[in-house]
Amino acid sequence: MGLVKASQQLDPGGAEAPTAATAFAVVPLIVLMAAQMGTSGDNGALSIATREITQALGASTSEIQMLNTVYSLVAGACMIVGGMLGTMWGWRRNFRLGAGLAAVGEFAAALAPNVFVLTWCGRLLVGLGASLLIPSVLGLVPKIWHTEQHRAQAYGGVASASGLAILFPIILGILLDLTGFRVTFAILGVYFLLVLAGSLKLPDVDRDRSSMRFDGVGAGLAASGLFLFINGISNLSTWGMWTATAAAPFSVGGLSPAPLFIVVGLILLITLVRVERGIERANGGCLLPHAFLTEPQVLCGLAACTVSFFFMGMQIILVTPYLQVVLGMSALETSGVSIVFGIAMFIASAGIARVFPQLTHKVIMRAGYVAVLASIALLAFSIVPGGLVMPLMVAGFALAGLGAGAVASQAGPVISLSLDESGAAQSGGVQATCRNTGQAIAVALLGAVMLSFISSTMTASIAAIDGVSEATTQEVLSTPLQLESDETFLARWENTDAPDHAITEAAARYSDTRVNAIRLSMGVAFVICLAGSLTTSFITKDRSKE
Repeated sequence: MGLVKASQQLDPGGAEAPTAATAFAVVPLIVLMAAQMGTSGDNGALSIATREITQALGASTSEIQMLNTVYSLVAGACMIVGGMLGTMWGWRRNFRLGAGLAAVGEFAAALAPNVFVLTWCGRLLVGLGASLLIPSVLGLVPKIWHTEQHRAQAYGGVASASGLAILFPIILGILLDLTGFRVTFAILGVYFLLVLAGSLKLPDVDRDRSSMRFDGVGAGLAASGLFLFINGISNLSTWGMWTATAAAPFSVGGLSPAPLFIVVGLILLITLVRVERGIERANGGCLLPHAFLTEPQVLCGLAACTVSFFFMGMQIILVTPYLQVVLGMSALETSGVSIVFGIAMFIASAGIARVFPQLTHKVIMRAGYVAVLASIALLAFSIVPGGLVMPLMVAGFALAGLGAGAVASQAGPVISLSLDESGAAQSGGVQATCRNTGQAIAVALLGAVMLSFISSTMTASIAAIDGVSEATTQEVLSTPLQLESDETFLARWENTDAPDHAITEAAARYSDTRVNAIRLSMGVAFVICLAGSLTTSFITKDRSKE
């Protein structure tokens, strides 16, 4: 791909601004992809640095939980607001502010003297930066690329960055082992400074920014509603689905605060929708335009954003724990399997629109959904009692990457075809929110299904084994059963009077139950992804087949 132009224009800073007659602009896409990869890579750095941070800063379990939560909560809660600010301030300016905040946050994390500063300065700033940066990445696409074909290629490139980001944990893991977490976060700070410098190569699209006034009421409702909803969803398994656990920050008459957060968050979001209708009628613009929620094709695109990241959430809560906790695979070995998904997703996202320009968005998206559904079936049957059918898992990850990449790459083009340029750009915040929410729902819902099945099945199963008394059953299950290895399960029986044959039978039953629980959860994921695929019938405005 080159930058040879039939015509070109320069902005005041010297950056080239492509026109409809311009060849596909590669450099701006590289900058946007780098930004997308950086925000994903930051999360990977934190996850692999958790143990060292605990040792170096003396962080407690609750502090580590909050450390891992703040970024997602802040970014997810503020992304819709970030989309509105991009429309008001200009997308390139919004992008730069986001990259700058992320860089400052990374440096703050590198220099943090304690976990409090790391959490409420470093992670908070990176989350705020991501809430501006990610919507700007999606918002800049319809502003920079003006032909439908170029937009499809650009959206595909941005989607492929999520696949490439799978390499970050491996690179950062090696870096972490060699230098420690402080140098690792400092290097990430430099990375975001480079992204900020790369924004000089983005064309000036800020001249035609909207005169929309800041929607303070909508921003408050959106941020608080999403914060509560995502926080509640993310902590269902930690705080308890109904009865509050010891990890819950508080309880309401002994009940878990997680469902309360979810309900209150939904009420605020429903109120947001009603309030925004009035604001849009009065001002002509608002935080959440009515078309985002009523235009069927836009809803199809948002469903695609949600489902593609829902699948990633399924991988996080079901597949990775099975590989690491149950089978004892190292982080590097697990990443090696996951790379198959990342590479396939990159190929599908970046290549489909360019190699098969004659295919319509509907065809590509439907094929992607079929691949995702088939991959879930392969992954489900690759997990067997006490082991793994590696060829099936690798094939499942490869097919999943191709499918998720195809679906994710078509979400943006499908949405942009249903909105004007300004609306398509502003939708970036909503698209990013759907991604975060989809992943959070997958982790909470599928995790709850899996753990509930294990708990209910094994409680009845252990009690039915000959030679196991009621007292022994209560002792073995004194702590809730999790997705754990055979060795951990057997350790529960060490101080009991159960005969050896009963313990052996219980272990065999747990091994079967563990696999059935994962398969049941994947079945739920299959149904949800199938429901998402049905929204492709909403696509009425599509690319020409010519």
